Amino acid sequence: MLRDFVLVDTSVWIQADRKGQEQLAERVRALLKVDTAAVCGMVYLELMRGAAQYEDKMRTMLERLPKLDMDWPVYEKAAELSLASRRKGTVLSVSDALIAATAIHADVSLFSVDGDFKDIPNLRLF
Repeated sequence: MLRDFVLVDTSVWIQADRKGQEQLAERVRALLKVDTAAVCGMVYLELMRGAAQYEDKMRTMLERLPKLDMDWPVYEKAAELSLASRRKGTVLSVSDALIAATAIHADVSLFSVDGDFKDIPNLRLF
């Protein structure tokens, strides 16, 4: 059942690796320990794009995680979220719209430290 998984956003992976972010890193380790951390294509792309010096380590770690599908309904939901955001006078990036739509479509929580996700309807934050 996917509901138990938590989609870990790019922002969490990046912040958890920084000095002074031990609590965040511990939360990620806890998710990994109980096999509930998940990844989607957009998070994978963002992380691999910036992981030049850690490429092999990052790829190995991410490949072990459950992958959430980003099929056509996810793109439809992302378009809907983007349009709703624009109507409110805010801009939701394409990548954030896809990540949020993936979590909503898979019915999982999203673990993020990016404030852009806080006002997205039907998105459960971890």
